[in-house]
Amino acid sequence: MSEVSVVILNWNKSDMTIDLVNNFLNTEKADVVLVVVDNGSRPGERERLIKFCKEKGWTILNEHEISKYVPKSKGYLILLNKNYGYAKGNNYGLRFSKMLGYRYAVISNNDVILEEPVIEELVEKIKSLNNVAVIGPKILDQKGREQGPFTKPTILREFFYPLLYPLFYLSARLFRAVRKLKKQDNQVTYPYHLSGCFMLVDLNVLEKVGYFDENTFLYAEEPILAEKLKSIGYRMAYYPKVYVRHLHGVSTIEFGDKRRYFMQLEADLYYYKKYRGYNKFQLLLVKLGRNYSFYVLRPLIRTAKSLLRGTVSLTRPK
Repeated sequence: MSEVSVVILNWNKSDMTIDLVNNFLNTEKADVVLVVVDNGSRPGERERLIKFCKEKGWTILNEHEISKYVPKSKGYLILLNKNYGYAKGNNYGLRFSKMLGYRYAVISNNDVILEEPVIEELVEKIKSLNNVAVIGPKILDQKGREQGPFTKPTILREFFYPLLYPLFYLSARLFRAVRKLKKQDNQVTYPYHLSGCFMLVDLNVLEKVGYFDENTFLYAEEPILAEKLKSIGYRMAYYPKVYVRHLHGVSTIEFGDKRRYFMQLEADLYYYKKYRGYNKFQLLLVKLGRNYSFYVLRPLIRTAKSLLRGTVSLTRPK
């Protein structure tokens, strides 16, 4: 049996999920089994996914059947009763993969595109590293910009960075430029956490830490997992020799900017309180910094960019 499963979470984006499944089948050389978890999609979306999986000869299960004996299959579709969010939805697929005997699992958003095989390289690399439970490739957006990996968030970044944005922005740009000059391609590094849109995990270790914390619906899963892994002596690794593309924000676009903002704030405050031990004053600073960023700084930056592009006039139209 293959060592690796691929867990893909779907919510009302069946066409995108189907495209990704075909992308995996056409691009990947590694022997993997795909596990699609439908997170309570609308009836029409779910029917489209079921039809596709039946045509592929996959095994289709509801959430109450996955703890029973399941025969070997080309792929699996797990139908959840409702939208449980990123953490709990993925946990269904991860626990199911572990039950089937897989050692590793790739967690992949459905808004990811593979342009080259990546899984075999990631598996070989994670096997060669000590105390690494999660490894991720380089993540590029549509314009070729890197997304992550990420450093440990602090009060400096949450509160003071937005308030003193011009000063910190320039210094951050300089720091990134220097770091880019020093960076060696294909070298493994150990960041605080990776982007959760695509990463390979060791299921034996994730089982030890209880998988993802299901108290969050969306956002903060990766820093929470980083803290859980650290508590038992494990870490994450970043391996930029291979890459995937991520259509950032496409999978959550239905929520809208404002709802996504409040969902992320709630998840991050939970992370800071439970896993970083922040007190009420520190949590208040995080809230103030986030509100200032969302309601004041972001609109100012957008206006400034529009002015620079010549799309906004400073004078009234005649």
